[in-house]
Parts: sequence; structure tokens; C-alpha cells
Amino acid sequence: MTHYSNVLKFWRAIETFDLPDVPVPKLKDEKVFTELWLGDTFPWESGKFLKTKGKRWKHTLYFFCTPKQSVVDWLTILAPSPQNTNQEPLTDITCLAALVLDDNGMPAERTYIRASFAYGLKILKEGKSFEELPDLLKKAHSEFILRFQIKPAAEENEPEYEDDNYEEENSEDTSENEDSYEEENVSRSFVTWTELEKELDDLDELVNGKLPMELPILCVSEEVYEQATLEAPFLNSFYRDDLNNLINQHKDLGIPLSTYLTGEININERYNLQNRELMLKCIDPKFQTPGRWPSKPEHGLYSAQQAALHYCIPILKNGDALMGINGPPGTGKTTLLREIIVDVIVSRAKKLLATDINKLFSTKRIEVAEYIGYYEPNSDVFGNNGILVASNNNTAVENISKELPLLKNIDADAFSDAGYFSEIAQHLHPADSCWALLSSVLGNSKNRGIFINAFWFNKGNGFNAYLKAQYEFPSQREEHLDRYEQVVEELKSLLEAYKTFQTEASAHHETLQELLFGNRKNQKLEKKYEKQAKTLQEKYNIPARNLPDRSFSTLPIEEIHKLTPYSSDEINRLRSKIFLKSLELHECAVHVNAKYFRSNLNAFIAMLQGNNAELIKNDLTSVLWNTFFFCVPLVSTTLASVQRQFNNTGKGGIGWLLLDEAGQATPQSACGAIWRSKRCIIIGDTLQIPPIVTMPKGLERMLKEKHNVKDNCWLPSTHSAQFLADRITPIGTYVGTDDKEVWTGIPLRAHRRCNEPMFSISNQIAYEGQMVKVTPDQPINISLKSCWVDVQGIELITGNVLREEMEALKSMIMDIPLTVQRKGIYVISPFKTIAEYCKEEFKKPIECGTIHTFQGKESDIVFLVLGTGPQNHGARKWASEIPNMLNVAVTRAKKRLYVIGNRQLWSACTYYDTLAQILPVIKYKHQKLF
Repeated sequence: MTHYSNVLKFWRAIETFDLPDVPVPKLKDEKVFTELWLGDTFPWESGKFLKTKGKRWKHTLYFFCTPKQSVVDWLTILAPSPQNTNQEPLTDITCLAALVLDDNGMPAERTYIRASFAYGLKILKEGKSFEELPDLLKKAHSEFILRFQIKPAAEENEPEYEDDNYEEENSEDTSENEDSYEEENVSRSFVTWTELEKELDDLDELVNGKLPMELPILCVSEEVYEQATLEAPFLNSFYRDDLNNLINQHKDLGIPLSTYLTGEININERYNLQNRELMLKCIDPKFQTPGRWPSKPEHGLYSAQQAALHYCIPILKNGDALMGINGPPGTGKTTLLREIIVDVIVSRAKKLLATDINKLFSTKRIEVAEYIGYYEPNSDVFGNNGILVASNNNTAVENISKELPLLKNIDADAFSDAGYFSEIAQHLHPADSCWALLSSVLGNSKNRGIFINAFWFNKGNGFNAYLKAQYEFPSQREEHLDRYEQVVEELKSLLEAYKTFQTEASAHHETLQELLFGNRKNQKLEKKYEKQAKTLQEKYNIPARNLPDRSFSTLPIEEIHKLTPYSSDEINRLRSKIFLKSLELHECAVHVNAKYFRSNLNAFIAMLQGNNAELIKNDLTSVLWNTFFFCVPLVSTTLASVQRQFNNTGKGGIGWLLLDEAGQATPQSACGAIWRSKRCIIIGDTLQIPPIVTMPKGLERMLKEKHNVKDNCWLPSTHSAQFLADRITPIGTYVGTDDKEVWTGIPLRAHRRCNEPMFSISNQIAYEGQMVKVTPDQPINISLKSCWVDVQGIELITGNVLREEMEALKSMIMDIPLTVQRKGIYVISPFKTIAEYCKEEFKKPIECGTIHTFQGKESDIVFLVLGTGPQNHGARKWASEIPNMLNVAVTRAKKRLYVIGNRQLWSACTYYDTLAQILPVIKYKHQKLF
């Protein structure tokens, strides 16, 4: 228990030093950015911000803007460590405080907030405990209220803030001044420079004058709805509140989080999937799930994908658990997640089959507030089956949630009757053809608002109006009941057919296991095996290549990974029909009980909006979420938004957590989501981009020692959420060399994305050749093959940007045939200065960015621009310390990769030497290359 507490406290201390980002203008940004220097006219006084009907202006002030690198340098002085000269310096700006003003320039209630990192330093210097941080921040807020004479927020209208530390104090001083404040409020409508200067002086004193002030105040102005609550920006850690909560109850963290935080690992209890006998056990069809995503029937799951599903699903269904699945680029992680989602829906459909549809809800409405009430749902059907997809970044989240409803992601020809509330789904995604209401993108307040308005309040196409229309006339319910009973019989028939197949396939598999690895090897067993195999081929049209046979025990492991065991068009169609019929059963159940669903969802929407939040808590929260999950099976969010979105959801309150791209997530960022979930699948790759941590390593080590944390595996700078999940998963494999050997969770190995030579480069530098290419190279109308364009640049423009490389890049992009879509071109670099320069040079649809920003994406053509001057050995060393960055860069390219850089300098770096060996080289002499 002490171990859990120590690790959580260590992570909380780490989060204290999270540096807030000051917003920067974006393309087509409607926000207005104003730099304020002492004495400048305030934006709200300028007369430029005219009111739009139904809206008002919100002005957010960011105080004492300072370079992040200055903060890092300052922190490094406190905890010296060998200077990291390799990493590119931080170029972003941070700040010490923020405040929101209304359109008159008046401070909005409870929106002043200070950055915690300055107080973290104060705690360390004064030998205090990080337990004191909430009180220090609370005191700063209270002192601000007194200085600016802010009226306390009315308790019943309190907006949500980033943690409990900002709750209003019972201050006699503020209450005594209430009358005079109201009088003053009439005559004074905005802050003055006198007050703001004092604020800046106070902040400078807080940091002992050690930080340069690059800009006194940045004002970001934006239009908001007139009735919208003016909320404080999220200045500090998104995860500190959850960590505080978990520290307070570290003796009862639940099985998934306790597993995640396991101290000692017995490596003798690990089972390597390179073992053929183990692999054969894991692909046993008795573990196969009955449903299947409605993709092309000829496409089956590969051996490792089946092994992952067959191992994880039974364990997770039997109780609370956490599993790690390790998926290199292009190995079907998204496909696997779809199959898990399918099984959750089919499993709930089976529960519906065993339930009287007339008893899905109690008939007594429980009133919560005016116009808000709910009906208690049947816990056997509704309990903990919701799916939360979370990730460290929006791209990974959207890869799942935004793709599921789209018609292009199913085989509409093979499954022409596929549909699930398709009209509602279409309204949510008007730009694309949709087939099913399977997911919702929630998370931050903007996403929630967009979803709520489109899903519920739209009078013509909203779900509220749709449900009401299902019970307007008494006769409708009987019609709905008749259709429901019909679908029940159809689903039962499909499940029975599948059960027959599964029994026969499993019997064949059992016989094969006995032949290969058992003690009985006689002629009778051989005949039994032959007969069973013949039956499966003739009855279910399973090709011989998809039936594991006696060669399995000697088959090269790469050939095993190419297999799609027990797959046939016929079986795949049957399983997809089971899924689609399960969805139809859900839709019919909603029709029959539309009144109850409508009432509960109305309360759910009120909860999501923050209305009557004091009434909708804990047990009721679970009821409302489970009602929503019945209708919309999956919700997605970034990890940063989990605490706010599921604030009242306690331990194990979410059925399933699918944490995607977990190799990019810091270990502490996943804790709140894991604690709230019963069943957790952590999926990603420790050999792709690791978490970004700006904290100096010396300070990180100091905090580790201060909190008595022993093992380095808990360091966020070197280990991710995926690493911790892989670490405790007993089935997996090892990757890496002997001195850098790493255990990964259940490995996916069949690669379908990249042409050669990108596949081989990735496979060699990161996976020791364990990946297997299962698709032929895809054609592209470009004559120039993937290559290294050798540019001997010496003229630096800025940072690591070389003029000669930029000239080569521009020339190549201009020369690409017009028949090739520019939308399919990425320009990426290890270095931010190069990425930012390219963004200025190349406009949409060409996408430019650092390698970090492109994880989870793919494109036909990728330009990898290396940069760095001849003398900048440190920058090249940083970019080549581990294979992760180059691995991600190479595997973004599906068809062509063009590396631009000094081949002689970069080929001397680890991993880039392999890149140089495999890629053909072209000396750049300003010639036309396409």
C-alpha cells in the first residue's frame, strides 16, 4: 500500500511542474490576440469588439508570459544534472497566471488562477510537502479576490473549476464589502493598469525575479454565447485532482489500477508467444467471439490478432482486469479495437435475449428536479457495458470514434441492410455517408456542446424528437413489440448456427493440439483429425490455408503470423450478421421503451451540460451514463478531459476502457481513467513516440528520491502507460537487443500499411524482424522510388533549418506530377524549428509538423527533412538515441519516403545507419527528380 501511495505522490509532484501553454493563433482562428504592454489601451476599451446578437466577448488575460526554456533552465539550477545538450531547446511560451474578463473588462467570478510550477519550487526550497499545494493555490485565489473586490459566486450557480482548490472561502472580508462592491460595480466596469501592474509585480516576486518577462500580458478575445458561463482556462495539470483523490484512497484502488501499479514482477510467470504451442492454444476457436465487424467477408483476423482477442476477452468478461496489447505501426490496432466493441454489443444483446423487454425499466418515474426525472433500468442489461475510448491526443481518439459510423468503413455491398439509427448518425456527420450511431466525440466543453446540440436539441433530426415520435400513438408500442420479437428469433437462429460451427471448429482444434503436443499420436486420432478438417472445409467453405494443420509446430513463426485461422467468407458473413442483428435488437428495444429512454436521456443531457449538477451525482450518474451507452455504445475523449467528463463516476463505474496510442501517454495521465473502469485494454507501442516531458531529469530524480520511489520504471520521462501495461501482461514477447531487451504485451505482428523499403527499415531498427508484411506493395503514379536525397547543406536559416535542404524540398514538391494529390503529402522533421519553417512555406493541403504530431496518421508520400548544421552533433545524437522517432517517421509513409539531409553526417548516427544502408541515395545538384 505504501508503494502505491509513494508512486502516486511522486506523479502528483511531477504534475505540479507541468508548464501551461499560452495560446497561439491558428489558421482560420476566430480568436483575437492582443499583446498588452504597460499603458496600452485595453481591447474592451478600443471599440473594435462589437456585440453580435445572442453573444458577448470573453477576454482571457495571460500574465507574465515567459519562455518555457527559461523555466526549465531555472528548475535545472535547483536540481543540477548533466546538461542535456542534445535536445532542441523549447520554443513555446508559458505564463504565471490567467484571468477571464467579461465584455466590459470586469473580472469574471472565480476565473483567476496561478500556475502551480512556481509554488512547486517554493515547496521544494522551503522543505514543505506537496500536500500543501492546494492551500497555497487557494490562498493565491483568495488574495486576488480581496485585491480586486470580486463578488463571490452564488453557490447554486457555481461553475466547475479545475479542482477543489478553487472553492470559495468563507471570508468575512468579502462578505463585509458586498454592499459597497455592488455600488462600485455600477460605476466601475473594468480593471485598470494600476491593478494589473501590481499583479505583475506580485508574480515577479513569487519567482524571485528569476524569470524574464517576454510579454507582460497576452489578451485572447473570443465570442461566446451570451448565457455561457465564463470559465477559467486550464492552466495547471489535468490529472492532479484525480491523483489527489487516489492518494487519499490508495488502500482501495480497484483491481485494474492496482495491477497497473504492481511493484515486483515475476518474470518467470511470463509466457512468450513466439512459442508455437502457446500460439496454437490462443487461436483456439472456442475463445472466438460470435460477432464480427461488417468488413469484407474475405478479410479475416491474423493469428496474433486472434490470440490477443481470445486471451483478453474471456479474462476481462470474468471480472475486473487490465491487459496490454502491443501493436507496431500498421498491424491492425484499430481493427482489433473494432472487434472488442462488437463483442461488447453482442454480449449485451445476449442479455436482452434473456430479459423480458417489458421489464427493461421500472415504471415509476423518480423526480430529480423540475422537468428532470428518470426510470431505474434493469441492472443486468445496463450495468457497466459502456465503452470509453481515450488517448493522449485527439488524432488517436478520432481515428476510432469518428470512423465507426462511416459507411466507407464497412462492406456496404455485402451487408446492404446494415444500419443503426442511421438518420441520427447522418445528422451528426453531415459531410459523410453514415450507417450507424455507434460513437460520440465528447471530452472538452466544445465537443460536448457540439454533440449535445446535434444529437438532442435539433428539432428536425435530434434523438429527443425521434424518441418522442416512437410513442405518440398507443398502437405504436404493439408494432414495436412485434418487430422486437421477430428480431429476437432471427438473432437466436444466427447464434445457434454459429454455436454449431464453433463446436465443430473447436473439436478440430483440440484434436490438432493432441496430435502436435499431446501424448496420443495414433492412427485413430489421425483419421479423426482428417474427418474434422474435411467437414470444416466442405460445410463452411474454409480454405485449407486457413485451417491450422500438422505443419504448425514446425512452421516458421512469420508464416504463422500470416495465417487467418478458421476464416471463410461464409463464417465471416455469419458473424457479421450476428453483430448487425444485435444492433437491430438494441434499436428495437429503444423503440419499445422510447418513453423511458427519453426521460433518462433528458436527465443525462442536463448532467452533461452541468445543469443541476448537485442533484445528479454518484449512483444516478451511473444510471444515466449506462442509459446513454445502451443507445450510443462508445464515447471518446482525451485523457486530459476524463476527470471533468466523468467527475461523479467512481471506481469501476465505466464498463470498458480502450486506451489507444498508450505509448504516447505518461503513466500518471492514465490513472483516473483506469480507476474509473472495470475492464481496461491498453493498446499501443513502446517503440513509437514516447511521452513528451519537459521536466529536467535532475529534478525528476530528486522528486523520485523525495517520495521514496525505487524503480526507474515509474519515471514519466522514460516510460509510458503502455510500458506499465505491457510490464504486467503475462503473455507477450521480448523485443530489442540483450542490453535493451523490453517485454511487450500481446504482440500484433501482421503489417498491412507500408510499401518497401519503409517496412524493412522499421522492422530492422525497432522490431528485430518480428513484423511480417502480409500485403503486396501498393502502386502510385510516381516514377521516383523512395530514396535519400543527399544535400550537403551548411547555411543555417534558423535553429536546425538549412537553406539548401529547404530549396531541395521546395523543388521536389513543385515537381511532383499534378496527377498526385497534394493532400497525400506530409513534410515531417525531428525538429520543431524545421516543422515551423515548413508550415510557413507550404500551405494546406500539404501537412507539416514534427514527427511527434504525426503519430497515428499515415500518408502516401512523406518527406523527412533532417536538418542540423555540420557542427550540431548534439541535435543529431538526440534524434537518434532510441529508434522510436525514426520508426514513426518512416511508417507514416505508405508508398513513398524521401529523406532530405546530409547522408554522411546522419549515417554516422544509430538507426540512421540502417536507413542509409537500405535507401538508395541521390546526390542533390539542383536537378529535376520527378
